[in-house]
Amino acid sequence: MFAAAERIIRAGPVPVTVDAEARYGMQPHELVDRLLDIGAVGCNLEDSDHRAGGLREAGAHAEWLAAVRSAADDAGVPLVINARVDTFLPTAGIPGPDRVAEAIRRGALYREALAGLEASVRALRTEAG
Repeated sequence: MFAAAERIIRAGPVPVTVDAEARYGMQPHELVDRLLDIGAVGCNLEDSDHRAGGLREAGAHAEWLAAVRSAADDAGVPLVINARVDTFLPTAGIPGPDRVAEAIRRGALYREALAGLEASVRALRTEAG
């Protein structure tokens, strides 16, 4: 995935963020190092747990996002982190009536974890209309 992303980044003069999905099993510093090595300016990180199914526990995921932010800060790079909330995916295991409230709760945790920087919270679809 990183090789393909690097080819895209090197192909043009525009900044590119990488869809790092559920982090590919990497620790925060390793992920940030790989992103910076290929020239990415940011990443999308989802809270889906592809190994266990469902979603990662929100508090643990918020801590992990904070560690990614810290790793980027340690590298001296203002990496853009898009914290994606996956409560609307069928595999999330969140009952329909609870999805909006859970997305808002998770989004607030992730925004706080990212040190007040704008965390883009994307719902795949909305039931709010």
